[in-house]
This record gives sequence, C-alpha cells and structure tokens, in this order.
Amino acid sequence: MAICTEKYTAYELSVVPGEILTLEKKLNGWFWACKKSGESGWVPEENVRNIIA
Repeated sequence: MAICTEKYTAYELSVVPGEILTLEKKLNGWFWACKKSGESGWVPEENVRNIIA
C-alpha cells in the first residue's frame, strides 16, 4: 500500500527542433516543459539542450 505525495501526469509534450521551452522540473531523465503557447508536458532530457548557463 502507498499514498501519493505529489501531483503527477504522464502527458508527453510534442516539440520540434529549435523550439524554445521553459523547463520547470526535472524527474528521472525527463523535464516538465512549457511552450510559449501555454501547452506543457514531459520532454526527455536527451531531447533538450540548456541555453542558459
């Protein structure tokens, strides 16, 4: 038996190369990301390159 301690959704975000994303959270090799359109979801870490040092 277990109890959930945090809200979670399994929604993956479709993205294209060159698209700018806002990264909000990292979890197990995935980023919760938001597009400028307001759409958000999980993106694999290997598909993202951080542009801010």
